[in-house]
Amino acid sequence: MAGSGIVCQHQGEHTLTMPAPLTFSLASDVSKPRHGSLITVNRFTYCPFCATSLVERTLYGQDRPVCPACGFVQYHDPKVAVIALVTHDERILLVQRAIDPAKGKWSLPGGYMDAHERPEQALQRELMEEVTLAVDVRQLLDVFPMVLPKGGSNGIVLAFHATPADEQQVALRCQDDACDARWFLPGEWPDELAFASTEALLARWQTGWRPTS
Repeated sequence: MAGSGIVCQHQGEHTLTMPAPLTFSLASDVSKPRHGSLITVNRFTYCPFCATSLVERTLYGQDRPVCPACGFVQYHDPKVAVIALVTHDERILLVQRAIDPAKGKWSLPGGYMDAHERPEQALQRELMEEVTLAVDVRQLLDVFPMVLPKGGSNGIVLAFHATPADEQQVALRCQDDACDARWFLPGEWPDELAFASTEALLARWQTGWRPTS
């Protein structure tokens, strides 16, 4: 087989050839990763390209996991979530969470964006997955920090206004990570609310504020 590398083969499986580790000066070459970089949340222990143990190096002003063999750099990405203030007449849709975080509490529906999704597409998918409701996504209302239980933030929450795609089809059927869902008039929503973003948008609605579209 042409070229050098590490050949891995298991009984009944295809042969997999991994590229041999590259050697170069970390001080001079780490700013130009040979195998590129990955944006992730959890810290890698080993390089995903050459399996070398990663080391911490100060790069671009922060300590980052770096591969001393091939120059791979791991960046920790912010998560992006989307939520919807879904309105029908004067009612707002809230879902009761079936899973942690905030299991049993009520929130605006939404969830994480998948790769290659637009925010509006992610929101429509989440509404269909959670309560089987088709919606029209209208305007961006706000951007909130995704606050961690112990403080700090690991992402952002994009809050949109949405309305049912068919005003005659507003029945809700819970599935996925929602165990209950209801339409609430102002002031009727439960006391046990999840997430600061839900609390902030409901508080605005309570004062008489309404989305412009």
